[in-house]
Amino acid sequence: MIKIRNLQNIFAPNKINVIFTAVFSVLFWFFPIISTSIIAWPFYNMEIFYLSIILNVVIAYFFSCLIAANLNNRWKLVLTVFVIIVIYLLIPKIATYSIGDIGGAKDTYCKCYGIEKYYFSCCYSSVNYCMGICKRTEKTYFLDYFNG
Repeated sequence: MIKIRNLQNIFAPNKINVIFTAVFSVLFWFFPIISTSIIAWPFYNMEIFYLSIILNVVIAYFFSCLIAANLNNRWKLVLTVFVIIVIYLLIPKIATYSIGDIGGAKDTYCKCYGIEKYYFSCCYSSVNYCMGICKRTEKTYFLDYFNG
């Protein structure tokens, strides 16, 4: 069983944790683990830019602490990196969100390189989730069927 004192040592800020956090934060800027859209399903989208940044930095710090804690043991380090990669690939990231058929909009948060799960509801409302690598591309398209 892990003692609380050991957990405090693992997650205490130090130079190595801060350096790894900076590296992960830059990586998560281009390939986010949580996109600008925090939670989405058809007809509902919570898009909070600053919360997305904070969550990505917190996750980056957590990952960096795990790596820094296992730098002395090669096999634990390899296992930790493998677990981090699996977690990153398996967390569903919101790739696109669209709503409405007339005068609707489509928000694209990232380009998915992996498995895309498509959730559709009536009236052309949909959400695409990406399980894999998601490259950030923040774009909004407005649909206008009257001018055309």
